[in-house]
Amino acid sequence: MAQKPIKNICVLVWKNKILILIITLGLFLRLYQLPNSIGFAWDQERDAFTIKQIITDKKPILIGPRVVNDHGFMLGPYFFYILLPFYLIANFSPYAIIFFVASYNLLFLISSFFIIKKIFSKKIAYFFIFIWSVLPLAISIDTVSWNPLLVPFLLIFLLYLLQILNFNKIKNWLILGFYLGFSFNIHVQLIILSFTALIFLLIKIPKKVFFKKIIFLICGFLISFLPLLIFDLRHNFLNINLFLSFLQNNSSVKNPIAFIPVWTNYFSSLFLIQSQFLSILFWLIIVFVLFIFFKKNIFNKALFFTWIFFPIFFILYGQRPSEYYFNFCLPIIVLGFSQLIATLKIKPKIIIMVLVLISLLSIRCKFQKNTVDSFSLANKVKVVKYIGQRTNHKKFNISYAVPVGQNSGFSYIMDYFKINPTNNYNDPLIQIIIPAKKEYPSFGNISIKFPY
Repeated sequence: MAQKPIKNICVLVWKNKILILIITLGLFLRLYQLPNSIGFAWDQERDAFTIKQIITDKKPILIGPRVVNDHGFMLGPYFFYILLPFYLIANFSPYAIIFFVASYNLLFLISSFFIIKKIFSKKIAYFFIFIWSVLPLAISIDTVSWNPLLVPFLLIFLLYLLQILNFNKIKNWLILGFYLGFSFNIHVQLIILSFTALIFLLIKIPKKVFFKKIIFLICGFLISFLPLLIFDLRHNFLNINLFLSFLQNNSSVKNPIAFIPVWTNYFSSLFLIQSQFLSILFWLIIVFVLFIFFKKNIFNKALFFTWIFFPIFFILYGQRPSEYYFNFCLPIIVLGFSQLIATLKIKPKIIIMVLVLISLLSIRCKFQKNTVDSFSLANKVKVVKYIGQRTNHKKFNISYAVPVGQNSGFSYIMDYFKINPTNNYNDPLIQIIIPAKKEYPSFGNISIKFPY
């Protein structure tokens, strides 16, 4: 009897051998040496302290990360609650982010395959997850524990929702609206998903039905903001005022082309070529690629108009965004090229040889990559443990001789290992120095100067 389940598992594994190989490759390229390379900086420390507060104080939080900077408005708290189980499992260890990143990548690769297979084709799904698995920019996006990490998954999952929801039912308009609001509260760039969904609905549904039921979509969207509304009611509408102030400040001085140099940087991280002309040309190429498949299905139409629209969104915004505000573009790019490759009439043997060669090159690059990073969690943990060994439970104070912002992460790690400075200026002062100096004990790019 025991042999039958084993046989079934073997059959299942063999049947999905290509998928398993690609996912294994993708996970390897992301998780190999991840404990030594993953960063633990301002965002990660904020998340860790917030989650610890939620659990230890048993007090749910109603606000999430701020938009743009310390003067921006706040998003909803959903990302903190997504992270929370991982910190519980890890008993508040900062290494919880590794479990989170590993789980996310496994979920993304598996779900993306089956979603794209359902909407487009099995062949396109294979090309998509393979390209995503080996693409350096995708690997870079997938190995940082912060809210923009979820952007590609939320875009792909939106396509799935649009595929399966029956929009004759009011509850599904509410579900979609809530999902769009939830996505916006994960990261503000995902407001673009609302445009994608609206285009899809306008194409698929009769106009009379659309305008009759869109109120339920709006209601679902607003429901996702309930935690922020409760927070505002308790705090004299603080977040709404911050939001209005944000809009007012943005409307005063605008540069409609401020996003273009950032788009050029994003393009260069994809192709290692710094050229504004080529970055704009590449945008036009994606327009052309998506247009080729415009009539294939309704999803290509929605993605085509999304790609056309997003520069208009940044023109209206009128401020310089960060490069990661374009993360939503990458799954669209990969999906477009996956469809293009799938249509080419190439012999299977040649495709296999090319894919194997790309895989070997990616693995080789992974082994060769040896970046010294002052943001590395592993190095910061080594620094804190070394301070603990040298001080041996004696009182000490601490200061930082580091570039702006690079003192982040240490406070939570010290708190976790219970190696805390006294903040008393009369106690011996230990200095953390970045970049490292040869005359002091160093870990990676971080040095420690002791007064004794």
